[in-house]
Amino acid sequence: MRGADASESCNAVPAIPDSSPYERHDSLTVVTYDHLEIVRNRADVGSYVDLAFRSGGPVLELGCGTGEVLLPIARAGVDVVGIDIASPMLDRCHVKLIRESPSVRRHVELVRGDMRRFDLDRSFALAIAPFGGFMHLLTHDDQVKCLRTVVGHLAAGARVAFDVPNRRPRCFDAPGPTDWRADDGQISLADGRRIARFTRSVARDEGPQVFDFEVAFEVVEPDGRANRVIERVPLRYTPPAEIEQILGEAGLEIENLYGGFDHQPFDACRSDDVVVVARALPSGEGP
Repeated sequence: MRGADASESCNAVPAIPDSSPYERHDSLTVVTYDHLEIVRNRADVGSYVDLAFRSGGPVLELGCGTGEVLLPIARAGVDVVGIDIASPMLDRCHVKLIRESPSVRRHVELVRGDMRRFDLDRSFALAIAPFGGFMHLLTHDDQVKCLRTVVGHLAAGARVAFDVPNRRPRCFDAPGPTDWRADDGQISLADGRRIARFTRSVARDEGPQVFDFEVAFEVVEPDGRANRVIERVPLRYTPPAEIEQILGEAGLEIENLYGGFDHQPFDACRSDDVVVVARALPSGEGP
C-alpha cells in the first residue's frame, strides 16, 4: 500500500532466523536503533540518494529498516519500494513516513518480505542494499538467491548497489569473543530509561564467516534500578573475491568497485568498505 501501512509480500514470510532482536518491538536493538550515532550520521545516505536520483527510479531498497535511506530518496522525488522482513523496523519506518508531507509519502511503498524470495510484479531502475544489509544473509546460497530474485525485478539497463565491510571481524583470528567496546554515549529514551551500549563479535560454529554481533545494554530505569540485557544479531562476512563469485552466479557483473562512499578505488589492504555497483550480464551470459 503506497504511503500507508506496510503490506505483506505476496510470498509467505518466514520468521527471522535465530529469534533475532529485530523481530521484537520491545528489543533494545530496535528501540535504540535510530538513536545511534552510527545511524544518525551515516556516510552512505548521500551516495545512495545520488544513485537513486540519477537512475530516475523506481528504486527497490532491500532491508529498508526504519527508512534512513528510503525517506531521503523519496524526498528527492524518486519512487521507492522498501522491503524488510522485520515488522518492528517497518513499523518505525511507517511512523516516520506519516510525519512526512503528502508529496513525499506518495513516492513510498513498504512491503514486509524476505529479500531472498519476493515477487513485486514490477521492475526497477535501481536496487540497493545499504548499511551492510547483505550481511543478514548467512549463507553463500542465500546471497545468490537474493540477487537472482533482484535480477528478476530489474528493468533494462538497471543497476544493483550494496556495501559490506572489507575488514574481516577480529573474532575469527583468535579463539573466543573480542573484548567489549563502548558504543556512543548514553542514550536517553522518551520513557525515561538511560542506556549505555557495548558491542563485541563472537565467532559461530556454522562456518568461518558467520559471527554473532553481540550488544550489551546497561539500562538504568526511571526509578534508578539497573539491569543488563544482551542481544545477538547473526551476520556473515563476505570477502570481496566471494562477492564477485556471488554476483556472477546471480547473473550480475561488477561495473564499479569502490573503497568507500567518496568513490575512491577499492584497495584490499586499506579500504574499510566494499561498495559494489553491478549490472546484469548481457543476455546469454548468465548462469
